[in-house]
Amino acid sequence: MKNQEIHELQSTLHNLSADLSRLVITEQRALNGDLARMSNLLREAAHNLRDCFSAMSNQLTEQSAKLRRRQSRGADGKPVNKDIESLLSSTNEISSHVAKAVRALQFEDILQQMIGHSRQRISQIENVFTLVQSQIEDLQGVSREEKDKILKVLHTCQDEIAEVQQILNVTSPVKQESLKSGDVELF
Repeated sequence: MKNQEIHELQSTLHNLSADLSRLVITEQRALNGDLARMSNLLREAAHNLRDCFSAMSNQLTEQSAKLRRRQSRGADGKPVNKDIESLLSSTNEISSHVAKAVRALQFEDILQQMIGHSRQRISQIENVFTLVQSQIEDLQGVSREEKDKILKVLHTCQDEIAEVQQILNVTSPVKQESLKSGDVELF
């Protein structure tokens, strides 16, 4: 190969690498921005739901206490007013449903973990593209006689890609199996 052909090959390789890196990094930043916006929307929605459920729970607790105070009992200890007994039962049932709904909001924490994990993956991929681009840029001006230097840089790139691939193969840190159980005190 002539020097001009080598220079053209290096230039083409450099341009290809730069174009690919810019494309991937731009898309990764867009995805990262989308994930950040989703995270904020999810956090706000969950916060609003928790506030609503908390207010409903407080009102139901207060209503239940008032109904218990108004409930009169006969000589046999059984409630005399069936309407109040029915309201008390209904209030307790609604309160139970509110508690279940609050526990179901655990999904917000799980989704936040998943979003965080996805953002870490995006960051790792962006870092490897930046590193590979930098390594390839270092090859500019390397002559054909410096084949060992070129091979060393390419092996370094391969090693970095393999390292990031191992990091990305780690499973998601989210371990929640079910939203059916849990403590209301999560929030």
